Amino acid sequence: MMRITNGRLYLLVATWGLFLGMIAGACSDRSGAPSRSAAVLEANLPAPPDVPLRQAAPVTDDLRRVWLPLVRELAIAPEVQEPELWLGLGVDDAGRTYTVNMAAGQVLVFDAEGEAVARWGDTGEDKLEVPSALAVAGDEVFVAELLTPPVLSVWSLSGERLRARQMDRYMSTLVGLEPHLVIARFMEFGPLPTTVSALSSEGEEIARIAELPTVEALAADRETRALWPDPTFAAGGGRVYVSGTDAYEVIAFDAAGSALWAVRVPWLRQPIPEELIQRSLERSRRAGRAMGTNVANIQSEGWPDYFPALSNIAADGHGRLYVFPYVRQAKSRRSFPVDIYSPEGELLLNATLPFQGWDAARGDHIYRLEEFAGNSQIVRYRIDLLPTRPAVTAANAGR
Repeated sequence: MMRITNGRLYLLVATWGLFLGMIAGACSDRSGAPSRSAAVLEANLPAPPDVPLRQAAPVTDDLRRVWLPLVRELAIAPEVQEPELWLGLGVDDAGRTYTVNMAAGQVLVFDAEGEAVARWGDTGEDKLEVPSALAVAGDEVFVAELLTPPVLSVWSLSGERLRARQMDRYMSTLVGLEPHLVIARFMEFGPLPTTVSALSSEGEEIARIAELPTVEALAADRETRALWPDPTFAAGGGRVYVSGTDAYEVIAFDAAGSALWAVRVPWLRQPIPEELIQRSLERSRRAGRAMGTNVANIQSEGWPDYFPALSNIAADGHGRLYVFPYVRQAKSRRSFPVDIYSPEGELLLNATLPFQGWDAARGDHIYRLEEFAGNSQIVRYRIDLLPTRPAVTAANAGR
């Protein structure tokens, strides 16, 4: 689909990320009439047959959803530029936040009040090389570096490089689950699958939690393939949640990779208008030319017919699962439906939030990397979960 002419790895990743971002932006475009019929399609990440399957049907009417109370407590460092180069976010037990700046090759640290207290990794023998993801697990900071081969480096909370390990695959996302345990998403370009794995503090893969079909496998069936073979995953409270981003299905795993339960809901997927595809392709071609990357040969034949059923999933600091269905005709750009499940798979609440997902969570707080007036900022929110309503089932969903 894309032929990269520049051999530098970080340019490949930046180009890939930019391309995905433009597609995500295209998916949020609400103009254009559907040119195909809407369809409910099956999942491409089926739950194991012996795993309990929840069949709750979320409310889709905004009038029957609860606005989930959020308290915006803190905005950290709104003056720092280049938001697209801030990658990864972690929070330690003291409430300090950590993030990496790919361009500067450094880790930035802020205290619980939002004051910058440290930066490290950009000088000396232990200099970070193209850091691309970060997570905090216990008293250690894990950083993915886009080298060839890739490297997972482990640091103390004070910035001392403790150890490093060469990896055989590229890590696009890291999430700290428990002390000295990290969940990583490994991205593969080509015939190998994208995987979600649990890593020890030494960087060793101790459990392969899930993997998605390859590009070739998804492309073989135009009706069921997702936008990209890129699993959405979330981790918190000892749970790892994985969705194939195609159908409304999420599988819950423990840290050892054992499937616990799954939720699957029929969801009407919206067709992608042809004119939207062409606009997105042209933006991709212009961006490719500007970056010196050859994307001139991308064609609409490589595009799926339908938007995905889910926009994102997330987990809070207590292990609750937040599922964000994809709704093309949302009533407000700042009002998104979310279905909240307990760590045991019970549907707790059909709610609405002003955004879709976050980058880190601890206790009652969630943390997001956001952009404000062209600058990066880390925003901390407190979630006040309302008393739950009775779960809506398929039998009473239309009442």
